Amino acid sequence: MPVLETQDEEELSWDGATERLDIKLKAGYATASNLSISNTNNGEAGLSFFPGYAINLETGQRLCLMIGEDSWLKGDNGDDMLWNPTSNLSTGSFATRNWKYGGKHYVYVVNRKYAADAVTEMKLAFDNRVNKLRLMQDVAWVGVPMLAEGFEFSPIDSGYVPNDIKLKIRVSQPISRTVDNGTATYRFNTGELAKSELDAGAADSVLDMVNVVPNPYYGFSEYESSQLDNTVKITNLPENCVISIFSLDGSLIRKFDRTAGKDEFNNQETSLEWDIKNYKNIPIASGVYLIHIDAGDGRERTIKWFGIMRPQDLSSF
Repeated sequence: MPVLETQDEEELSWDGATERLDIKLKAGYATASNLSISNTNNGEAGLSFFPGYAINLETGQRLCLMIGEDSWLKGDNGDDMLWNPTSNLSTGSFATRNWKYGGKHYVYVVNRKYAADAVTEMKLAFDNRVNKLRLMQDVAWVGVPMLAEGFEFSPIDSGYVPNDIKLKIRVSQPISRTVDNGTATYRFNTGELAKSELDAGAADSVLDMVNVVPNPYYGFSEYESSQLDNTVKITNLPENCVISIFSLDGSLIRKFDRTAGKDEFNNQETSLEWDIKNYKNIPIASGVYLIHIDAGDGRERTIKWFGIMRPQDLSSF
């Protein structure tokens, strides 16, 4: 698997020229059997091995891994192309804390099916910035493991890892996937997205969102498409309500009934367009009007609206 440089400063990397999270093109180890006190790195440049594996429990596939190390932290095994973190979290006092993180032997789980050619593709991805970005977008999980106090890596005498470790990562997924005879089936639940009944307090707060735009109305609005149009919108309406428009002397100017079975509009729309005409289809006079919204069960709201009407522009006819 690829070994990444986790040193932040390029000049402190293994060769003084490798950027952070770029591959370390230094000879690595092919397998644990290549390890000994006396031998040198004898594997392919940029690649080493990891004493474990990752499985996607949804698909059963083994996933690719990448590991990291900080080449500057040689005292914490940061420049040997091996995954062998120490227990050294940091050095120095609180004011001058120098974070070691056990040599920064980070583990990256990549959401790609493990295979020899996949490992080769990951290595080649670092030759191209776009391919590297795509590779990093496939990283599903990153861990910062460290050795527990009192343990040491001893690959020759007692095995590379001092004990058996199983890390189970359970992430809540909105979609479950099953495969039967090569056919994938996806299952999801929209129950939490379904409409539900509002309690009295929530219903009253919804009415506070009802508005009339524009207000005031100065002869035109952005909802109009020609010089013969006069349009305002009553927005954020509840699904079932009655909108009554009154003059200041209490005369009913226009009424829109959106209750079930009486709606001349689409109840799914949350807004209503008013052409600023009365119930006889005659344009109203300029002035102040009261717009009353009755949502039933004693829930109501009244909005004061002011409009200045413009004369009809027939110059283009």
